[in-house]
Amino acid sequence: MDSGELAAVCTTFGIPHPTGYPLFLILGYIFSNLPFSSKPVYNLNLMSAVLSAATVMLFYYSSFLIISLLSIRQSKQVSKQESKLESKQGQKHKKGKPQGNEPNISTNIIILTSFFSALVFGFSKTFWSNALSVEVYPLHALLLIIIIYFCTKIYSTLKEHNKKNWILLFVFLGLSFANHMTTVFVLPGIIYIFYLQYKENPGFAKSIYPLIFWSVPGLLLYFILMFRASSGPYMNWSDPQTPGGLFHHITGGDYSQLMFTSSSVFSKNAKLFFSTVLGEYAVISGIIAVIGLVYLYFRNKNLFYLFIILILSCLLYSLNYNIRDLLSYFLLIYILLGLTFGAGLIYVFNFLVSKINLQKNFIYVLIIAGLALSSYSFIYNFEANNNSGNYIIEDLILNTINQLEPNAVLMTYDWGYVYPASVYYQQVDKLRGDVKVFNIKFLSVSWYLNMIKKYYPDVYETCKEEIDGYILSDGNEKLQNAKLNLLVKEFITKIFANFPVYMTYDFAYSKEIKPVLSSYSIQSAGLVYKLADKNAPYNSNAGEKSLEAKFRPYLPNTKEKEKVYISTAGVYYDNAEYHFKHNNPSFALKFIDKALEINFNFKEAIALKNQILKGSQGK
Repeated sequence: MDSGELAAVCTTFGIPHPTGYPLFLILGYIFSNLPFSSKPVYNLNLMSAVLSAATVMLFYYSSFLIISLLSIRQSKQVSKQESKLESKQGQKHKKGKPQGNEPNISTNIIILTSFFSALVFGFSKTFWSNALSVEVYPLHALLLIIIIYFCTKIYSTLKEHNKKNWILLFVFLGLSFANHMTTVFVLPGIIYIFYLQYKENPGFAKSIYPLIFWSVPGLLLYFILMFRASSGPYMNWSDPQTPGGLFHHITGGDYSQLMFTSSSVFSKNAKLFFSTVLGEYAVISGIIAVIGLVYLYFRNKNLFYLFIILILSCLLYSLNYNIRDLLSYFLLIYILLGLTFGAGLIYVFNFLVSKINLQKNFIYVLIIAGLALSSYSFIYNFEANNNSGNYIIEDLILNTINQLEPNAVLMTYDWGYVYPASVYYQQVDKLRGDVKVFNIKFLSVSWYLNMIKKYYPDVYETCKEEIDGYILSDGNEKLQNAKLNLLVKEFITKIFANFPVYMTYDFAYSKEIKPVLSSYSIQSAGLVYKLADKNAPYNSNAGEKSLEAKFRPYLPNTKEKEKVYISTAGVYYDNAEYHFKHNNPSFALKFIDKALEINFNFKEAIALKNQILKGSQGK
């Protein structure tokens, strides 16, 4: 959804959608210009892979630290048990030898457990998915694991009064905020760690206050958006040239209506989270992770409370947010469950081993279990993340734009597919610069109107009166809505009078746009629809060029991918219906075959094909 736009702004150093992601933007700009490939989007995908690999590596060290803390606490409890037994029985016990069902958590066990935990985390569904796309989440995951590591490191050295760890924590906190604002989820956890530090030594804790300013350098990166916006890049979302504009962009003012909308959003998101969370870790590993969280409570309550605070802060915000890529907002929880997986693995397999008296072979059982679980996670989530051969968006965009006549206008409605990808192909690959692609929804925001004014002055001048009227109505909601409706109507009407106008399927079928289009005829024209006069004659060659389009075969494995396939096949089906209704069945058959080439289970297309074939046989 966002990858096309993000790839474009990284390459051209534009301003992406809120909250701006300046750290990602800077890293993306650097990677897009590295000599790995002539295609910037390749370099940007490579960046996601590198960042994700680094996250898995640092995850290993975080897991190692947490399990080490559990082993220290366990050793203390074992020593207490031994002392009681010695005084009770008068017998000597070897120092450090565990009693009962507890394993001796040696360094080798900690290393192996952390290694397999990192593998299981690396193969978790959402993390793996993010690693395969141009997105802000791979960098976000890396910064989150760094913050968790330093929180744990500070907790493990509370008595040492180590300012260095606090400084590094605040430095990376600032950098994390410069990438993604959901970094706010970790603040309650940091406050809790500070509380523990204060309990340990109030005087030292007070000396930490000034260290907060180490987060400022990261936050200052947002001012880069102001400086870049002033140069007027093509994609200049919110145009944050002023402090007020920057604040509006950073705080996601455009998305404010998506937060805390209704209880139905909360319940829907809660159902999604709880129905998928175990599947993130291939169910079995997910159950072990939950057991590990419970085990954490009995072994180290402070760490347990830290994890619970972080989980609740993440849920409180995310469950109330109406967004399509919601699962990525649970990334912090998925990381925490990955970290508790190691503790759960030790507990579960120690319990099983003790039942069959294989304590001496615990490490071998652990290796076998770790290999089995990590391999199963890989297999379980592989299909959902297998994008090899998935060229549907590339094929759709290139075939769509290349079929349009010179100086055409293409109107889109949904953000999801055509528009973001078209921004990349047109601004980076310089594809069909004569074609103007507009997203009708963005007419409601001033920065988009300014973009039209700068880059499409001929279009702007035709609608200048309506644009000015809409801008002047700002502050009067009722008047502004009326002016916006007029602007949308006149934008379509006046562009139609000067340019050949085409629409994507999401535009043609939009309920909001339907009243505006009622005075026109919408004709199927290949992969798009053409706006025509109400009484326009039948075009016997409509969409002919789209029959030459090549779509590389790929079976969709997610709802989002399936939607693209169904919609693309549906557009071809509409062409078939258009020609069939105008007594051109032989031409209609060509479009039906094209629809079935994409979606061979398309029932309506199969039915229409049979109808046409029966009709031809009857003749």
